[in-house]
Amino acid sequence: MNRYVDGYEALRQMCWGHDAYAIAYHLAEVDGIWKGRDPERGAGRVRSCLSREKKEFFRMSEIIAITRLTRQYDAIWFMCDELGLSRPQPTDVAAQVAQLRETIDDAARRLAGASDSLSRLSGDAPPAIRGRAPAPRPASHFRSETRH
Repeated sequence: MNRYVDGYEALRQMCWGHDAYAIAYHLAEVDGIWKGRDPERGAGRVRSCLSREKKEFFRMSEIIAITRLTRQYDAIWFMCDELGLSRPQPTDVAAQVAQLRETIDDAARRLAGASDSLSRLSGDAPPAIRGRAPAPRPASHFRSETRH
């Protein structure tokens, strides 16, 4: 688990493997956040946002778009660490589908079992099953032998 000196280190890790021009291109042309921005100016903004000496900062939408590009979650992890939250795990769609199918199958089994129990209790069960249930005791066994 990475620990970061500060947010700038986390942002630099988020951008790891991508130069400022590639990030600016993605923000302008692919994600559309910087649509129409000059590539040189965009790359300069990326470099400024990654520098402690400059007073420019990425907006949240830019951090999300860069994270989508780089698949480096360091900025998000840094926020979680600073806020004392557990770090999220990337979504695995195939695992989620399998989990949902398992949940649905389990619910179907439980529903079938509950339906069978209800049928037995309400007398709709086949005679072979009904015969195994103990016969109800008459209410008279609760009365005392002598009346006062």
